[in-house]
Amino acid sequence: MSSRVGDLAKRIPGGMAEVSSSWASEDRMLLDVVAMGQKVAATVDVEETVVRVSVVLPLMLSFMAGPISAIVRKSGEDLLLDDHSRK
Repeated sequence: MSSRVGDLAKRIPGGMAEVSSSWASEDRMLLDVVAMGQKVAATVDVEETVVRVSVVLPLMLSFMAGPISAIVRKSGEDLLLDDHSRK
């Protein structure tokens, strides 16, 4: 995940996103995404068979929770799975 987190900014519409990450523990990554003047905080918890992403949206983006959830789900799958696992 650490090696692919830089690809996340390319998947955010608008092309001007900044992504920073750190590891709170061996199994928890913290993400801060800033795009279009809005900051979104997320945690990524890695479990044995599941990767769980929690996103805190600012009020200005809360009305877009559904589309954002879909983007996070699709981009997460793409970033976690390499091309070989899809064949």
